[in-house]
Amino acid sequence: MTAELILAIAVGGAAGAMSRWAAGRFVARHTVWPGWTGTLAVNLAGCLVIGLLAGLPDLPTALLAAGLCGAMTSFSSFALDLAILLWEGRPRQAMLATGISVLGGGLLTWTGLIMTGAA
Repeated sequence: MTAELILAIAVGGAAGAMSRWAAGRFVARHTVWPGWTGTLAVNLAGCLVIGLLAGLPDLPTALLAAGLCGAMTSFSSFALDLAILLWEGRPRQAMLATGISVLGGGLLTWTGLIMTGAA
């Protein structure tokens, strides 16, 4: 990996992290729905953006897809992986990845909450 790519990912990551925080707070303040709507909005926006960026050359992909979208939402990377699996005709792998990610992630998060006494 070149220094240029590392810098692009770092700059994109910083912008993505700030975007996630700002967009999540904005949505949470301007909706009557529960707090998860900010996360939902950021995840869906990240999915659209990463889909638009997926075919770009390395440097813009590093900056915007890996950096910006990766920091803004890892869900967009997950959605891109699923879309690629489906595009390649591998629906079983897409379903397996979805099940393991959603159920496993939820169970491991719950485990972490229990381990720290937060749940």
